[in-house]
Amino acid sequence: MNDSLDLRSKYRPRKFRHLVQGLSDPTIRAITSALTQRITLQAILVRGAYGGGKTTTARLLGQRAACTCQERHAFEPCGNCDGCLWVMAHPRSADGWGYSEFDVQNVSPREMITRIMSEILYSKYGGRIMSQRVVTLDEFHRLSLRDQEKFVKVIEDAAQQYNTLFILCVAADATICPAISQRCAQRPLRLPSIQECIHHLRLIARAEGRLLAHEDADLLAATAGAVPRAYLGLLQDAILFSNDGTTVTREGVITACDLLCCHTQP
Repeated sequence: MNDSLDLRSKYRPRKFRHLVQGLSDPTIRAITSALTQRITLQAILVRGAYGGGKTTTARLLGQRAACTCQERHAFEPCGNCDGCLWVMAHPRSADGWGYSEFDVQNVSPREMITRIMSEILYSKYGGRIMSQRVVTLDEFHRLSLRDQEKFVKVIEDAAQQYNTLFILCVAADATICPAISQRCAQRPLRLPSIQECIHHLRLIARAEGRLLAHEDADLLAATAGAVPRAYLGLLQDAILFSNDGTTVTREGVITACDLLCCHTQP
């Protein structure tokens, strides 16, 4: 793993068991159980707070679809084969491995639908027999209800004819058109608890060769609102502001938290 990477990228989960919520989380358990039992779904609506792991969960499903060593585990991607590595490194250009990801803010609905169907119909996926293709529509709630409805037919047709799973990532309180919502398995993804965050922060600090006190991890997690992406950024700043080479100091933690609070104040 590249030591120079930003901690948010360096420790982005590469397997379902690495998600901070853990395999016992109801949504993670439902997804991994479906993979284990080879249950095919046509669409999943993943709801959750910003930074809570929705897109990461979708990419893990994409990794699993691209994985050439699926027989090694009931539900995890191996993380080391060409398919897994390509999806991890190029999630928005991984269609050649059976995974497609779109940010709906950057591509028009018409162009997305055209590209989705083109990739499904004409991509050969390296000559491999895919267990299931995966398409992620990130920030799907930012489309108007009218534009959301345009995806009803493509979801139904691609799922039934071409064994394609659609994952729609939306905000926790998002309004989704009934025609889409009724066709999706509902999967709310909670933010991790503060205790889960503290445990995760201390593990990451240890992996970086640093000691992080429980109370300091608590402050980082609470300041970040239990959002993994945010508290890993705070931890990185706290390390930068700590003069001790082996410890994340209290002074460094407070400086990092104060800097974030100053930046986010209106």
